[in-house]
Amino acid sequence: KNPSKAHAALTKLLVAVITCAVFTSIRGGLFTLSCARLNSRIRGRLLKSLLRQEQGFYDKTRTGELSSRLNTDTTQMSSQISLNINVLVRSIVQIVFVIGIMLWTS
Repeated sequence: KNPSKAHAALTKLLVAVITCAVFTSIRGGLFTLSCARLNSRIRGRLLKSLLRQEQGFYDKTRTGELSSRLNTDTTQMSSQISLNINVLVRSIVQIVFVIGIMLWTS
């Protein structure tokens, strides 16, 4: 009906979309960084634990298998933990904002 109101609404929507994209990128970068740090910390602790084992442990278990499991399992575990925390944080933020908007508009 009124072109200036439509233009203002579209401008607000564009600002909201750009803001959402910026914060989504920041969140993704932070979780990628935290996933890498978690993976490094888990590998370090597991390696220390493996180095404390008795000599007989290495007679029974092949070192290539341990190395492979160290790489594969820690990467998969840290990736899953980071993904689940990322989804949890996103959901909590969305719930808070939806409730805030509902209270603001009512």
